[in-house]
Amino acid sequence: YDAEEERVGKMNSRLLDLEKENEELRFSRDRLTKKVEVLQNRCKEIQESKNEGFSFGLGGWLGGETISKEDLEKKNNLISALEEQLELKNEETTQAHEQNFEIKKKFNKEIDELNEKIHEMEKERQTKEIEFQNLVQNKQQISNELNSLKEEKRQLSHQYKSKLDELKQLKVK
Repeated sequence: YDAEEERVGKMNSRLLDLEKENEELRFSRDRLTKKVEVLQNRCKEIQESKNEGFSFGLGGWLGGETISKEDLEKKNNLISALEEQLELKNEETTQAHEQNFEIKKKFNKEIDELNEKIHEMEKERQTKEIEFQNLVQNKQQISNELNSLKEEKRQLSHQYKSKLDELKQLKVK
């Protein structure tokens, strides 16, 4: 009974660990998503400013300095790499969610089974307790009957002795 409760506790602890790991993966994914958005917005601004003839750098206006096509390609490559990382993190998060779901489902099933066993054991304990109480009552009843029989025997023995004494006196006369 205690071992099963301990097992349920360990499963709940593992579930909490998995939920924490999920939260960390979500945080990491969100952080990468924001980085990609920022870089995409900066690249978009750079491309728009180049199209309009403005000179614009990632750090702000650079006084006539323009970003080369190579730098722009590097930034685009960086964005692509970050998008790939984000995609991988999203896949990892999805897999982790699926694994967590399966683990939770398994744990919940085991917890339900253990709770059912605990319930059955409790019913069995109650039944045994009732049986024990009945045995105690039966013992008390038997004890009372035995005491009553002893008293009856004592009285009969006393009557027998009285009758025996009467017979002896009648013989003497």
